[in-house]
Amino acid sequence: MKDRDKTKEYLMGELVSMRQQLARLEKAVAERRTAEEGLRKSEEKFRSFMESAPDHIVQLDRVGTILYANKTYEGIRMDKLIGTSIYSWMPEKYRSKIRSALLKVFETAGPLTVEYPVRSLKGEVMWYLGHMGPIKVNDQVDSVIFISRDITGRRQMETDLYVSEDRYRMSTRAAKTGVWDWDMSTNKFYIDPLVKEFLGYREEEIQNDQDAWAAHMHPDDRVSAMEATQACIEGKMPEYMFEHRMAHKDGSVRWILTRGTVIRDLKGDPIRMIGTATDITERKQTEKALIRSEEKYRKLYDNAPDMYHTLDRDGIITDCNRTWEIMLGYKKEEIIGRPFADFLTDGSKKLFRKIFPKSVKEANLLNVEREFVRKDGSVLPVILNITIESDENGELVRTGAIARDITNLKKAERQLSDAYQKLKATQEQLIQAGKMAAMGQLAAGISHELNQPLTGIKGFAQAALMDIGNGDPLKKDLEKIVEQADRMDRIIQHVRFFARKSDFEIKEQDVNSPIEDALSLLSEQLRVHNIRVQKSLVSGLPKIMGDQNQLEQVFLNLITNARDAIDSRENGDGGVITLRSALSKDREHVEVICQDTGCGISEHDFEHIYNPFFTTKSPDGGMGLGLSIVYRIIEDHRGSIKAESRKGEGTTFKITLPVIKEVAPLDSAPAVLC
Repeated sequence: MKDRDKTKEYLMGELVSMRQQLARLEKAVAERRTAEEGLRKSEEKFRSFMESAPDHIVQLDRVGTILYANKTYEGIRMDKLIGTSIYSWMPEKYRSKIRSALLKVFETAGPLTVEYPVRSLKGEVMWYLGHMGPIKVNDQVDSVIFISRDITGRRQMETDLYVSEDRYRMSTRAAKTGVWDWDMSTNKFYIDPLVKEFLGYREEEIQNDQDAWAAHMHPDDRVSAMEATQACIEGKMPEYMFEHRMAHKDGSVRWILTRGTVIRDLKGDPIRMIGTATDITERKQTEKALIRSEEKYRKLYDNAPDMYHTLDRDGIITDCNRTWEIMLGYKKEEIIGRPFADFLTDGSKKLFRKIFPKSVKEANLLNVEREFVRKDGSVLPVILNITIESDENGELVRTGAIARDITNLKKAERQLSDAYQKLKATQEQLIQAGKMAAMGQLAAGISHELNQPLTGIKGFAQAALMDIGNGDPLKKDLEKIVEQADRMDRIIQHVRFFARKSDFEIKEQDVNSPIEDALSLLSEQLRVHNIRVQKSLVSGLPKIMGDQNQLEQVFLNLITNARDAIDSRENGDGGVITLRSALSKDREHVEVICQDTGCGISEHDFEHIYNPFFTTKSPDGGMGLGLSIVYRIIEDHRGSIKAESRKGEGTTFKITLPVIKEVAPLDSAPAVLC
């Protein structure tokens, strides 16, 4: 019984103990469940935080294997990231940097910050700022949490800023321009180190102070600089701009161009002044050298012996040298702004307007002869050499020209021409004298050799006429022989006359007589050349005083010239010579007209027809003395000769001779062709 009671008591004790253990176990289970629930909630909360964090978070082991990633990493899914090496997603040259940082965190158990790039699946490189922190287990670094923030935009901004600042530094240095800034409210003054460098100083050697800066300014420029600054502050000028000198550290002088503008508040009060300072020393030196050069060349330009001028595209004079004033007699203010053509003769003016500006644009013009008109009206001949200046489109901008006085050259040319003409005339006269001497000898021979047989022929013909009756058929032939013998005798006499110097005999003349004699001498030639002669000679005209032979020579020359002019026509089918004589309307002169249907005379040649040795014929066609002799004979007979001609239509000569009123002695004998 006692044993059973003990057993029961033992069992009850064990039961109580078991109940107590069960209660403790249930409590522990409940506490563990509570803890697990709390841990689960904590993990969910942490995971939710991690996955919603704006930054990229990964967990790395010692070798860089990704154990955890909170989200997609630059387009790479989490399941593709976990288990891979973080180094595989980085450019190779940055891997050692991240590896060193990771090992350092494991070794020191301290945090570390590093910048690194990651290449996306698209190949783009993104920059991150990463913070590494240790995860400890049992006081040992188990892994590292790596939190990264995308700083690509910031890096780009920093790069852009650096490039911009670098560009600014290079451009300001290249332009030798620095900035300055004056805060009027605090009186703080900033000077760009580059500006100090202009003067040979380091940045710390000149304080950022107005007085310190002004101390380096040239004493003669300080007051003007202060006045300009004050005028800008007071709003009297929109901006500050002043050129002044400053002392360089080596004692030399530098030129500085200072610009500035005033910044005002809403009330309009000045609160700040900012601007630039530019080293313009080289420009000033260049300007000074240019001024010296311009002065030098202006002296050469103005004192040159030739005339220099420039014209704009409209032909207006824009500049001229002193020689222009001296040569033409104008003052410079009377020249500048006027058309160049105003200073030319009418002929040169037409030529200038013809070539300017169209032909001038095509090429420079060299050695162009023109004539200026001086202020006193006299003419100045010059040679022009013209150069042109065009824009990028080839349009005329201006022309420059050098005009050289050729007065002495023209005078020398005239003297040379006169000497040549005199020499030529002398030579021709010598040749003509030789010809005349030879012709005289020939005429004497002809007279001697032909007169005797001609006299015999005429005598025999006359004797035969006496032996035959009136009805004999030979009578007309014999009479023709006598007539032609007489004509031959007259021809021989004419040849003898033109081959020697004849005596000058003035007496009353019928003007028709020398005309008929000339026609008689040339009639056979005109017939051979198929030239008809139309005569309208008024009979009974008042007598004139003159030399028969000289007047005949006049009409011989006119008819011969008419014959040659008709022969020169292209068709060559003959022509008509018209000879008319009449009394003038005032009844004080007789008029003789010789008109032909020949080739005519050009306008250019017409003004030279009475000049000695001028001819339009071939070299073997004559010496050009005919009309010159005609002119002198008519002039010596107190008459006049006029001519009209049209190229291709013919020529008309009109001779006027005074009729006899009272005989007045002639001053001298008329010219004779010797």
